[in-house]
Amino acid sequence: MNIMDNCTLGTARKKDVKYLKCVDANCPGRATLKNGNIRITTEHAQHDAVTEEISQLKIVGQCRKRAAQEDSHTLRQIFV
Repeated sequence: MNIMDNCTLGTARKKDVKYLKCVDANCPGRATLKNGNIRITTEHAQHDAVTEEISQLKIVGQCRKRAAQEDSHTLRQIFV
């Protein structure tokens, strides 16, 4: 997910500084974009969809780590 997906460009500009805010009206998320660098001024509130996606990604990551740590056995070894 791109950070710019949940932001909208503000109308105020000051010397090549762009002000961003979250598109969710209830979220206080704010950031500034200057010289290609983004600086978060106010953190995003946890949006329901984002929270669910983050938890799913954590579970997938844990499964991958566990699969990489476990020994792999052929089906013949398992069923003999």
